[in-house]
Amino acid sequence: MEVRSVRRVGSVKVKVTLRNSEEPDRKGELEMVVDTGAIYSLVPGHILENIGIRALERRVFTLANGERIERGFGGAIFEVEERRGHAPVVFGEKEDNSALRWKMLAWRNSLRSVGIRG
Repeated sequence: MEVRSVRRVGSVKVKVTLRNSEEPDRKGELEMVVDTGAIYSLVPGHILENIGIRALERRVFTLANGERIERGFGGAIFEVEERRGHAPVVFGEKEDNSALRWKMLAWRNSLRSVGIRG
């Protein structure tokens, strides 16, 4: 697994492949910050749209600082190394930072294997 530490304390980035669940051959890759406390993963909307994923609806989200934002909401297949799973995704806008929700038990075990707790 390609996991690299970032200079900020507690930040980890991983290489993620996103796939369109209706057309799995359509895919995109990006590096995302792992956020073990996130409820949803946030991915730049243009990456999702480039692989044919469309938002199903718009939702309002409350950020950790209390700010409320409205963003597109849909689903994608996430792959990290050989692990794959379908999950909800928030369509990020230019001012947003990508964040990977890291809650699946198998993926958490992968992080633990390289010394990261989540």
